[in-house]
Amino acid sequence: MFEREITAIQIWFQYLWYLKQLLKWVYLVFPPYALGNGLLHLSLNQMYGEVMATLNGGTDGDHQFDPFSWDVIGLNLCFLAAETVFFFTLNLAIESRVVKRWYVGFH
Repeated sequence: MFEREITAIQIWFQYLWYLKQLLKWVYLVFPPYALGNGLLHLSLNQMYGEVMATLNGGTDGDHQFDPFSWDVIGLNLCFLAAETVFFFTLNLAIESRVVKRWYVGFH
């Protein structure tokens, strides 16, 4: 009986891991999440480099990744840049009354 419970928990954790991977991509659409997640990865990279330098007696730069690499904050910056272009274009459309003319046409 105990083995079945352990197996069920392992299957549940695997399901949650897949759900986490899916939600990571879904949440990147929202700018506050992309910015906060990028800052979190940046600070974790810095702390990892400092801890590894202390434990191994090396310099700080020996164990750090490039901060702008895709795994650290590159993905978040890419999404933020795309969202900037999208929202700027949307703002221009609203301000130039293109959307207002389109909206008034339906009423």
